[in-house]
Amino acid sequence: MGEQRWISDLHWIRVSQQGRSQRTQDDLLDAAESLFAERGVETTTITDIATAANSSVGAIYHHFRDKTAILRALFDRYAQALDATTRAAVDPVRWQGAGIGDILQGYIGFSLEADPGRPDFKRAAFRAAQHDPVVAERNRELLDQLDQGVRDLLLARRDEISHPDPELAIAFVLEQLATMLSARLFDPPMPTRMGQRTTDEFVREAVRSTCCYLGVRVPSDLDDAVTTESH
Repeated sequence: MGEQRWISDLHWIRVSQQGRSQRTQDDLLDAAESLFAERGVETTTITDIATAANSSVGAIYHHFRDKTAILRALFDRYAQALDATTRAAVDPVRWQGAGIGDILQGYIGFSLEADPGRPDFKRAAFRAAQHDPVVAERNRELLDQLDQGVRDLLLARRDEISHPDPELAIAFVLEQLATMLSARLFDPPMPTRMGQRTTDEFVREAVRSTCCYLGVRVPSDLDDAVTTESH
């Protein structure tokens, strides 16, 4: 995905854990994370996780009651990182001087971004949410936190919007984008026409369409990309 000015320095914030027991638990979760993302939750066994972690089944049961407990611990680790990273992502100071189009571009890009150091991180978390109602509810709360942060940033710039009802327009755009992002992030991805497009193309068209609806300026780098492709 192309670099985006306003979030180019934003990286996933990992909450560090201390202690030998915690490090062992993290190693087990790392193995489960990769296997859940690669094979799926249902087909991954405790034995598979133990083998991948160079550990034993007994060691896993020392830390986790069952696979559901692993799922919840895995998602809790993801939730801590997402919570900390979201706070940094929607900090108003970060967006000083940014327009609505810039914020939308950053929001979509951040929502699709994976942790470069752990590419399975987000995918495994989404699979966990699909299999456990407790995890699904926590995931909803985290997404609502991001949604509210972006909403506040946009509302602070409502004067840029030419739509006759800025608050309604913002609510519509965020709900529309949430649906589109869910379709793209769903595992496996939903079979949509845009699902076949690259991430850069998806971000560009999503931002351009929402900017058009709101009546705000499209970020200049997106306009430049379209101009370059047309020649």
